[in-house]
Amino acid sequence: MSKFRSRKSVVISPVSELKEPKEYVKENLVRFSQANTYEDARTEWRFVEIIGSGSVGFTDHCEICNAQLRNFNCVIRNENNGKMLKVGSRCIRQFITLIGTFSIEATNQYMDNVEKEWDTLQTLRSMYNVVVKVDKPFARELHRFHKKLTELLRQRGQYPLHESSKPRDMEPILKNVFGFTELPPIKEQRKLFQILWDVSKLATIREHKRFRNIAYKEGETLNRKRSRVTHDTFARSEAYRPDGRYR
Repeated sequence: MSKFRSRKSVVISPVSELKEPKEYVKENLVRFSQANTYEDARTEWRFVEIIGSGSVGFTDHCEICNAQLRNFNCVIRNENNGKMLKVGSRCIRQFITLIGTFSIEATNQYMDNVEKEWDTLQTLRSMYNVVVKVDKPFARELHRFHKKLTELLRQRGQYPLHESSKPRDMEPILKNVFGFTELPPIKEQRKLFQILWDVSKLATIREHKRFRNIAYKEGETLNRKRSRVTHDTFARSEAYRPDGRYR
């Protein structure tokens, strides 16, 4: 499986506040499109997939605005000429109305969902070794893994499992969710199946909160000690020490 980096959240300005793109951005988009104008060219593109920074084919710059890309590429395809571009999500949000969304607002909502799913995939893949590969995972990590995986599969229409499902039916999930090109050992396939079928039957390690063992001396107070007000504060003013305190 490829390594994945966590994505920092990107705050996008409201659609009404988006600035007019620079001329070289318009020129690049038109150059890769079939249309001759920017307004037409920005509506010819369809979202394809996300490529992580650890994957083959990742590029470190956006092919529309040339901005640096660190975590992932968004791949888009022109429906009229078939050209593919690797761009940043910010470019899609600001300069492109994806086919099927009909407006920038809808495109932004669509990209929110895409990036949320991408974050979920990264989390699940990073947790696979400590949950599925071990005999007894920590209960907290197992239930977090189960919750995220079932939510993702439910959105994709793959959960709950069919009554006739078997461990061998985990192949699509292992490849599409966890990025396996070859199936892992049957032990891991059975473990993943059990997580989805009935997670409560799995053995786990329970974590117990540890309290600090502090020995207090006789007469020692547990309350926070009061600090004397010094003359470096407003205590220098007569209004704050009418009784002559601290003189």
